Amino acid sequence: KQWYQRRVRGESSGPRKSSEIAVRFTPRYFPSAARESLREEEETWLAKNTRAQSVVKLADGDTKEKERNPVWLADKASIFYKQGNFPAAINAYSEAINISSGLPKLYINRASAYIVLNMFENAVTDCSQALELLTPPVERNRMSRVRTLAKRGSAYCQLDKLQQALEDYRLAQQLAPEDQNLRVDVSLLENKLEFNTKTILQ
Repeated sequence: KQWYQRRVRGESSGPRKSSEIAVRFTPRYFPSAARESLREEEETWLAKNTRAQSVVKLADGDTKEKERNPVWLADKASIFYKQGNFPAAINAYSEAINISSGLPKLYINRASAYIVLNMFENAVTDCSQALELLTPPVERNRMSRVRTLAKRGSAYCQLDKLQQALEDYRLAQQLAPEDQNLRVDVSLLENKLEFNTKTILQ
């Protein structure tokens, strides 16, 4: 299974004569496709993500403010992860989720730690939750959806659920057709499933 283990900015001079001035406002566009329907979805996504990152006011007055901040907790978890302390990373991500359950990256990153610890079912659950939160599907969260699908696909592979893994990798490839690694993974999974089928029929 090594092939799928590879794989998270004046003074006035006096009154002037009244006149009409035509004011034109420059519309704000996102760096993604500027269709009207997508701009509205982009705004929805931004507002949703901003709310999820807000500091939560807990009843416990002794709790430090930064410890009520899911972003601070996520950074703390990331440090644990880089240090190889995966259980501590999972605990920190879980604390952040208890405070703000609407941040997809908390589930995505916790899933990575679960995979390292061979807790693949937990990883699948977290990836599925993240995908539910990555809505509406817009350009700004496209790559997050790609990474989450690939991560869930990897967990499915470890569980020998190759058909579900292939479905996730195909969806990820559709979202990122330029990604050569995804193309290779899809091909390998297709070949593996074909081989399994032929073996069963023999």
